[in-house]
Amino acid sequence: MKTHIKLILALVAGSIMPIQLGMPVQLVESVQQPVFAEFPLFLTGIMGLIIIRVL
Repeated sequence: MKTHIKLILALVAGSIMPIQLGMPVQLVESVQQPVFAEFPLFLTGIMGLIIIRVL
């Protein structure tokens, strides 16, 4: 059962990659600070690692 959940999470993470690649570009244009633009991407990565670690 755990293997299926991890497989589903991996597929979802892979499908979100195009969104994560385009998001910082739009945020840099709106906030004019690269550090603030990358923070949501960093935060989602940390949350993903926590979820994987718990499972």
